[in-house]
Amino acid sequence: MRRRKIIKSIKSSPQKGLKKLQLKHKVIFTLIGSVGVILVWRGIWTFSDINPFLNNPVSSIVVGLILVIISGFLFKLA
Repeated sequence: MRRRKIIKSIKSSPQKGLKKLQLKHKVIFTLIGSVGVILVWRGIWTFSDINPFLNNPVSSIVVGLILVIISGFLFKLA
């Protein structure tokens, strides 16, 4: 029984440590998240510029609508 408690505390300690860091350093975690979002946006933008299929405005709108519809369905399921 004691062994399970020790294993459980070892597994949960990284999560608690990260939670404490997030509470203490909100600005740093906000900056890290913002940079991550910007880099993802830049990657998607670059991919859409390189991909010849998405250079056509109509196909770009169709792909965008499909992605929005799929994400809406996934959001409703969650």
